[in-house]
Amino acid sequence: MHLESLLADLDSQFEQYERSARAAQAWELAEAEAGRTALVDRLRAVEGGALTVTTRSGRVASGKLLQARQEFLLLRASDASQMLVPMGAVVSVRGVGRQLETTASQRVSYTVAAVLRQIMRTKRPARFNTAAGDITGRIIRVGADHVDVLSVDKRDLSDRVTLILSAIEIVTSI
Repeated sequence: MHLESLLADLDSQFEQYERSARAAQAWELAEAEAGRTALVDRLRAVEGGALTVTTRSGRVASGKLLQARQEFLLLRASDASQMLVPMGAVVSVRGVGRQLETTASQRVSYTVAAVLRQIMRTKRPARFNTAAGDITGRIIRVGADHVDVLSVDKRDLSDRVTLILSAIEIVTSI
């Protein structure tokens, strides 16, 4: 009986060691997974929720997160306007959950320029927020790294403003 008790004790110690090893391995795997997690993966998990984004110049965009894409966020403000926020302009985000999107996303990774071309086709005006100021107008051309905007009250094409895409912090539909 004494040997049986020793073997049971040895089995118990071994099981405890295995549980500890599995827990340590699970922790290491969780840490490795967190290290590979992009912000957009966490944002996709909270689509439909409220989000507040601060850009590099301190501008704040708040609203319901409609879409989180690799290159931009799409928010709906309380006045129903929609805001496109390039990820390169984002400094901080409030409203991000701890969870990740559980299903693999197969979304097409549109560029900001591609979205601006779609806005241009609608011929609707938009407001562009940059660190240098705001410009409201209709997009008349989208290049690889820039966009030409004609002020809403101007008809002369010589009055267009060219914005560098990387300088745009928020685009709001009007």
